[in-house]
Amino acid sequence: MKEIEDKALTNFKQNNSGTTDLKDEIVKCLLKWYKSDVMTWFNEPNCTNCNNKTNYFDTLPPTFMEDLFSAKRTEVYQCEKCLKLIRFPRYYNPAKISQIKTGRCSEYANLFGSILRALDYDVRFVDNYEDHVWNEYWSEFHQRVIFINKNSGFM
Repeated sequence: MKEIEDKALTNFKQNNSGTTDLKDEIVKCLLKWYKSDVMTWFNEPNCTNCNNKTNYFDTLPPTFMEDLFSAKRTEVYQCEKCLKLIRFPRYYNPAKISQIKTGRCSEYANLFGSILRALDYDVRFVDNYEDHVWNEYWSEFHQRVIFINKNSGFM
């Protein structure tokens, strides 16, 4: 966190023309760190047996163990070569997401939102019910909600 705060302070001093404040710069630096050093985007897994390509096969309820970490559903992929089935639970538990460090927008937003909450930012998780989610936080400086997205950063 010290490195992120130092980078944010440097950015704030170098680039500030009255368009942001230090708290917003900290969020920007956190997001850059998070996207580059913490999470990995997931489309479909490679086979854990033969490392070949897999294809989406089905969505199933989570197992008992997956449910313990708040998985709401589990995507199943099948290897094109050996036909092995690979499970990808869609976890909502930030502690579990911080262990697996991979996912799509919901995993990104769940964990990043938790990090911002832990740093006392006013943040919310937004679900558009069209298979996309993101975070928004309240910027005191701008006096408005700032949209945070895995791909675009801030808006």
